[in-house]
Amino acid sequence: PKLTAPLLDTPKSVTIIPEEVIRDRGATSLQDVLRTTPGITLGAGEGGTPNGDRPFIRGYEASTDIFVDGVRDFARGSHETFNLETVEVIKGPSSAYTGRGGTGGSINLQTKAPKLGRFVEASAGYGGGSGQWRTTVDGNVAFSDTGAFRLNAMKMGGEVPGRNGVDVDRWGIAPSVAF
Repeated sequence: PKLTAPLLDTPKSVTIIPEEVIRDRGATSLQDVLRTTPGITLGAGEGGTPNGDRPFIRGYEASTDIFVDGVRDFARGSHETFNLETVEVIKGPSSAYTGRGGTGGSINLQTKAPKLGRFVEASAGYGGGSGQWRTTVDGNVAFSDTGAFRLNAMKMGGEVPGRNGVDVDRWGIAPSVAF
């Protein structure tokens, strides 16, 4: 709703990374999704910046220009992909669309929304040497002609490769209802 014209007619460089691409890449974090996106580089904790996602779009830091479903996400954290439908990257000055800032561009994380229908998807994976594992579940049920409920959940664990005694223990749950 922030863009006033169809993407084809928007005078911006817009890259949309769909769920299929995220799944095919095996991306589990926003950094994994953005790593191969042209015009984006990734920073670490240089200059006293807290841990979390720190993308640079066209050379300008965009960690405060990340949106979730069109609402600015002020938190400095790592974003998971288990509940993402698409990642939308707007390159170039975009303060007219996203408010103050947005010098290099902005990133919108579009979450999975309930749909009229019924389905369940599950995935599981296991990594060799470090013993990392990950499971996800995505379920949707329509409870009326116009309403649906969707539940996404993820659990991940194991050791960090090359780091003795450092473990990964991550989980997430994302319920949503739509009418």
